[in-house]
Amino acid sequence: LLHINPLFSILYTSPTVDRSATQRKDDIKNMTFSKWIQQGCEKEDTEPTYVFDLLCSHFYNPLTNEAFTSGICSSTDSAYRWANNYQENKWSWANARKYFYNGLTLSTKTDRDNALADAFRALGQVVHLVQDMAVPAHTRLDLHDVLINPDFFEVYTYDNINDLVYDQVPYRGSSLVSSIQDAPRQLWDGDFYTETSLPVGSNTVGLAEYSAANFFSRDTIFKGQPRPMLSDTDCANKVMNPTLTTSIVQVPNDSGGFYNGIYISKTVGDQVNMLAAFSILKNEIVNTGKDKRLNGDAICKQLAFTLNLKDDAINEDNAAMLVPRAVGYSAALMDHFFKSQIEISLPDSGVYASVPNNGSIYPYPNMNFTQITLKAKNVLLSGEDMSGGLSIITA
Repeated sequence: LLHINPLFSILYTSPTVDRSATQRKDDIKNMTFSKWIQQGCEKEDTEPTYVFDLLCSHFYNPLTNEAFTSGICSSTDSAYRWANNYQENKWSWANARKYFYNGLTLSTKTDRDNALADAFRALGQVVHLVQDMAVPAHTRLDLHDVLINPDFFEVYTYDNINDLVYDQVPYRGSSLVSSIQDAPRQLWDGDFYTETSLPVGSNTVGLAEYSAANFFSRDTIFKGQPRPMLSDTDCANKVMNPTLTTSIVQVPNDSGGFYNGIYISKTVGDQVNMLAAFSILKNEIVNTGKDKRLNGDAICKQLAFTLNLKDDAINEDNAAMLVPRAVGYSAALMDHFFKSQIEISLPDSGVYASVPNNGSIYPYPNMNFTQITLKAKNVLLSGEDMSGGLSIITA
């Protein structure tokens, strides 16, 4: 991941914080384009355009295609809207395209270098907004901050950044569609997840859909989203199992201790081994429910499920599925940004290929084309046509 700890973001409350012109010149001279992209990923948290962007504009609900509709964040953009808000967001997708175009067409090397640096930084900041879709709190609208109410999953991934699995799960959905102004929405949301249907195919749907429909955040366990629901899990089977006690493990709590608990799994659709845990310290709810001849679902509805900051079992399991998709979807966005096609057609007139006659008799052994004439055009997004210049094509 090209992400950074959000704790540092509280140090920056104004877009005026920037390096000196001399430092920027040194950066342009010494930094590779991948470093600029990485820096952009970091700066999306550390140098927000507005303070509320950091708190509110990194969320996206795939069921509504928006973020918050009430409270302090109700007037802010969703993550996808913010990625495309070229008027207020200097580091939007559209502005990244504009900087990249300028980096190829401006007349002086200094101006081109500056434009390319801005392009790669802007791309990094949009990549960050895709990566945030791998955090269930960001797609289940579980608002959190960096100090008082941090997100457990983000804390875990930062604390274990060197031990996470970064082998990418590549995006395999429909062909990405974008424009100059709009990034390819399919990476965020492909509209497969609805109130009544789960998105099927973990790397063919939008990343926001995948994380929202298959995982919990601390304050959205069986609430905030229609899925996962109890019937998507193995809870009923576990509480009704006569050998229930064999599933009891020591579950970490937030105070550094443990409690006797059982982990439940998501078994419908994409499977999640560690979804949440419930305490059976005295086993009262389960036993009472059985005495009343309640079925498993009815018993499960009375249980208190938790996600705890210290519970690395759940966080590790979830990260193993979410982080590789964040990497793969980020790669898809970057590949799409640089993707272009060469359109080849015949010349308007004249001979487009010939074989020199070396005196041989047909079928002319050992004779090949030595030159061909054709028309080649770099096919870019509408409005990004480039005139003049030299194109070198290899085959």
